[in-house]
Amino acid sequence: MARSIWTACVVVCAISLVACSASTGEHLGESSARVDTYPECGAVQTTIDGIEARSNAMNGNPDDCDADGTKANSKDAVGERWQCVELAQRYFSQHFKIDLRGMAHVGGAKDFCTMSATGRVSVHAKDSGYTPVHGDLLVMTGGTYGHVAVIDTVGDGTVGVVEQNASAGGRATHALTEKAIGCFIHAAPPPPPDPENPCATQTNSYDAWYCGGHDGVTGERSSRFHCVGHKTVASEFCSSGCNETSDLGDDTCAVSTSGESCDCNGTYVDGSLSSSHTCGRVICGSGGDLLICRPWGYSDAGTTCL
Repeated sequence: MARSIWTACVVVCAISLVACSASTGEHLGESSARVDTYPECGAVQTTIDGIEARSNAMNGNPDDCDADGTKANSKDAVGERWQCVELAQRYFSQHFKIDLRGMAHVGGAKDFCTMSATGRVSVHAKDSGYTPVHGDLLVMTGGTYGHVAVIDTVGDGTVGVVEQNASAGGRATHALTEKAIGCFIHAAPPPPPDPENPCATQTNSYDAWYCGGHDGVTGERSSRFHCVGHKTVASEFCSSGCNETSDLGDDTCAVSTSGESCDCNGTYVDGSLSSSHTCGRVICGSGGDLLICRPWGYSDAGTTCL
């Protein structure tokens, strides 16, 4: 089954950070105030828990994300890069193993506040008495689209956040009394791996076959598991290794390579062509795909043979 990723609505943060919007005549990723201090499109601005916040190159940067067409979905983005919603979704996916895209339709950042609490995710209104913690999402509901950021630090009446498409350095501080704050999104820690159900920790809600270790699915890398509603309904051992797909389709078992040796001895040395140590050996598989020798066997290199 296709694992298509619907594109989060473009959100363009105004200088005040109250809303993500663009006025008539502006390019997406820009605001009315021209401040040519933003890094190039996709440049890392800062990190939180090892997860990168990247530049949207807004406000007139010559490497504006729109100008070079790199706002489209990609394997390394969880939504439209590098919008504020994309960082929120990628952080929850990688840090908490939760796919927010499968829980609500987010047409703009402020729509997170209308999301129903489910599973490990809870929604707390600003005036509910809830005290935000590290890793929560701060959602601002002002303007057309709103804004969302990941909370890094909590002070006396303030929070420090990591964000995209809002500030040149990817960080900002907000008072918890700010009128534009609508809610906080909290995620409970992920459960321990269940050896009987590798799909329990799946990071998205798409029913498909997954290699062990892919998209949060536990289990051996040399096997694949059929996940339906976060339950493992079938599994298959891949004698030649399991190939991970990008964003579409099932993960597949690697093509058998009769007569070819692939012995990595538990390590992977890219480019090695030694006959006694074949890690990194690249061969042409029977189906015309280029295969590379990895610790778990031959795996699809992501391209076809010349």
